[in-house]
Amino acid sequence: CYYTMATKIRTLLIQTLIAFAVCMSKVKGSKVRLYLIRHGESEANKLGIFAGQHNSPLTDIGRKEAQSLGRTLLMRETTFWRLYSSDLSRAHETALQILKAANKDSLSSLHLEKRLRERSYGPRQGLSRKISVEDALKVWRQRNEEPPLWESDDDLWNRSSEFIKDLLDEIQTLEGLIDSVQGELPSVYHIFLASHAGIIRIILERLIGQERLVELGASCDAERNNKLVIPNTSVSILEIDIGKERPLEEIEVLELTNAEHLDSVNIYGD
Repeated sequence: CYYTMATKIRTLLIQTLIAFAVCMSKVKGSKVRLYLIRHGESEANKLGIFAGQHNSPLTDIGRKEAQSLGRTLLMRETTFWRLYSSDLSRAHETALQILKAANKDSLSSLHLEKRLRERSYGPRQGLSRKISVEDALKVWRQRNEEPPLWESDDDLWNRSSEFIKDLLDEIQTLEGLIDSVQGELPSVYHIFLASHAGIIRIILERLIGQERLVELGASCDAERNNKLVIPNTSVSILEIDIGKERPLEEIEVLELTNAEHLDSVNIYGD
């Protein structure tokens, strides 16, 4: 009886180790591609206003920019495993315009994610980009209102990196449950993320690094402290190998702020 029990335990242990090895081999070959897409031109962009976390609708040009991206082979031929958008209207509308133009039938599965919101610009939020912080504070005092809090780069990174970590954790957990998953899991998880310049910039800077971004051909604005330029509806694609021990330390950049589709946008109307 003792030997029979020991044999059963040993057999179960071997089966568990084999199952774990299969799961790990599956994880090892899996990659995640993040498609970081900035929203189209908004009314605030057009007027030179810090929209921040205020809603600002797309302009006609902004809608055309999104539709032009949606008609690209990249958008039409990519099967997205998950679709996310900032919960602010300009990013949400951009996502819908892209997906409709790409003939995607998954609009109802678009997830609105608060952590993908633009930076809160503090007292300058909702005001002209030309106004100083001091003058902006005067405006809020005249309104007899408290200005919103300013978000630092670290604040922005904390919430965006939390979102990315949760996403990778979910995929890794799913990969570890192969036997209970119906159907095959993809070898590449394509993730659609419609967001804002501030979020996309901080993700690129923290994951890739300013020096490497410049080496890869990134444009920086000398008049804005060499900030990375993120054109409207531009696409950056980051590939993460989730089988690696430190997946966020070895990221491949497949596209960087690509906005070639904007060449076909007719800003003067049809």
